[in-house]
Amino acid sequence: PNLHRRQGTAGTLKNCCFSQDSLWWLLHVVHIDKTLLMTLAGPEELTIDEKIGLDPDYWLLGPQKVREPDALVRLYVVEALLLLLASGRRARETLRERRMYVIIKLADMVEENE
Repeated sequence: PNLHRRQGTAGTLKNCCFSQDSLWWLLHVVHIDKTLLMTLAGPEELTIDEKIGLDPDYWLLGPQKVREPDALVRLYVVEALLLLLASGRRARETLRERRMYVIIKLADMVEENE
């Protein structure tokens, strides 16, 4: 719950995504994408089509799920996801298979800061 700790953790995760050597490990062993996306997932109701292939942890909490309130933490998370996407075609395909874009789309719809 401490704001400075959340910001520091998000910044550290973003810095880890700079390392090209460890990206496979971060995606397939650590599943860093799930950790990052949980901060962007919110209480929005998902359609059946959106739920197909999506990890249930993102939508099972329903209206109780709270999106990260701090804009800087959300910015660090989006930057980390962009670093993962920029790392190569295989990483993009992996994230597409995990339906990352559903969470990103919903987070973008409610984001007030551009």
